[in-house]
Amino acid sequence: MSRINRREFLRRTAIGGAGLAALAGGLPLASAQDEVAYIRFLSQELDPPQVDAHRRNIRLFEEQHPDIRIEIQFTSAEQIVERMIATLTAGVRSIDVLQPNPATAFAVAAQGYLLPIDDLVEEVGGDEFFYGNGASVIKLDGVRYGVPFGGGTVMIWYRKDLFEEAGIEVPTTFEAFEAAARHFTRAHNPDSPTEYGISLPYGMTHATGFNVEPFWWAMGGDYFDGDLNIAFESDATANFLDWYGSMFQYTAEASTGWSWGDLINTFLTGQSAMTLYLGRVLSRAYQNAPDLVGRIGVMHFPKDKLQITQDDPNYYVINAQTPYPEACKEWVKFLVTGDVANEFLCTVPGHLPPATAAQQEWWSQDVTGCAPLDENPDIKRIIGESVEFAYTPILHAGGVLQAVEQGLETFVPTGIANPLIMAPTISDLTLERAIQEVVINGRSGREAMMEVLPGLEEAVNNLKTEIGWS
Repeated sequence: MSRINRREFLRRTAIGGAGLAALAGGLPLASAQDEVAYIRFLSQELDPPQVDAHRRNIRLFEEQHPDIRIEIQFTSAEQIVERMIATLTAGVRSIDVLQPNPATAFAVAAQGYLLPIDDLVEEVGGDEFFYGNGASVIKLDGVRYGVPFGGGTVMIWYRKDLFEEAGIEVPTTFEAFEAAARHFTRAHNPDSPTEYGISLPYGMTHATGFNVEPFWWAMGGDYFDGDLNIAFESDATANFLDWYGSMFQYTAEASTGWSWGDLINTFLTGQSAMTLYLGRVLSRAYQNAPDLVGRIGVMHFPKDKLQITQDDPNYYVINAQTPYPEACKEWVKFLVTGDVANEFLCTVPGHLPPATAAQQEWWSQDVTGCAPLDENPDIKRIIGESVEFAYTPILHAGGVLQAVEQGLETFVPTGIANPLIMAPTISDLTLERAIQEVVINGRSGREAMMEVLPGLEEAVNNLKTEIGWS
């Protein structure tokens, strides 16, 4: 995912004076005199089935609401941060309903750029309507600003047929996981049917941190504690870096330059026996590698101190500047309830696990009507289970460290929002730089950790100063 530079981010989204002053003075709004409410909707769901579903849903919604018209616009995940910030801080209304980058959503909500939607949440059933008893709702100071329409968890995908042929059980510990990776790496096992045991990312890209953080969290490491103090320096971080560096022998040497596409492509082309990815692997197998349908499976990350994975909730939020707040709420309500919400999960089967209680009820049926899910019940079940221990550090700061201190099985849902996760050095790949210090420069995990720590501390302190952190 592309990143804007630190000063530009702060210029556009500073949580302190300038942004709030502009809002207090009143930003120009488009006229609301029209009899028909025209809602501009920005989505980053670009797979063709998702685009088609949105267009169908717009037609259905407009039939039910003749006084509302929806204009859909699309942007990529790489551009959503820049597009969202530009849209919300421009001083004019250009987008009404957005599918945001979650971290940025918290920053702009703190400034007042997002519309409070407490009434919408209550209308659909309250916090309990959303998974985690509302722990997934974007909430600041008790006010709700965003609701999820789908979850998203990182899993370990594997060649079920090859594991069965080799008599290898699905690994649940780090030791068994590494043994499986070794078995399917031809450099260690000349009889391996695959070149690499696993497709692991080691590049200086967001794909690396996003996909491997669950290993780090499972060992008890994280960036911040519950008081938003930096907690990166720890035995857990050093141990993770040593272990992850040792896993480099089971993937391609070119993985030091890999990003998202490499993880899925090397797996679906048969080069590796395992990979890390969100649920999109299932739908891509149906689209691009139909010979693998029925031959792949999914497993949870191995457990060390914690059972945990990466949560990637997908949200809708409303621009506070919209002249049509009630119409926007109707559109969001339409998208997150009823058959429309369930059917959208099927546009990328497995990639969007349930985000609401109603979706969970639909998902739990033996027959959902979504063929890829119904034809792969074990995959559906395991992905559904993962939602229960999927961690979002933006929503639950300190959740890992508190769980380790208390001897719990998974993270604590603290409900503590953490805008500091947007500190530029984290966005500029702190963990990833440490990983490359290990695999490229040969440093120990502790040496690599200490190498990147000063930059992290400086960035966080500068961010606190520039946003008037108290």
